[in-house]
Amino acid sequence: MDNERMAIKMDNPRERYANDAEFKALVDTFFGLIVNMRDRFTPFELRQALILALTMYEEMTLKPLPFKFSKYRYSMGKDEELEKEAPRTIKQLLNNLFGEKEKI
Repeated sequence: MDNERMAIKMDNPRERYANDAEFKALVDTFFGLIVNMRDRFTPFELRQALILALTMYEEMTLKPLPFKFSKYRYSMGKDEELEKEAPRTIKQLLNNLFGEKEKI
């Protein structure tokens, strides 16, 4: 987005329509489609169709997030290495959480 378009308030679509030629062309395209389809579809159906089309486009363009899991976790101001295996018993889980109790 160039600086001229950045200066336009993005939260006011009517102001953006008045000042941004590309946005105006997009709105006019949608408006023309709506006018041409008004005898065949209700406004609710047109809204549903547009939302579905946007959802389908978003699903088509999803990309995995660029992060990796670390073998460390941050806890109480220090990094602690995570265990290699998940605990298999409740006793192992409790020992991991609270530390092993000393035998008296």
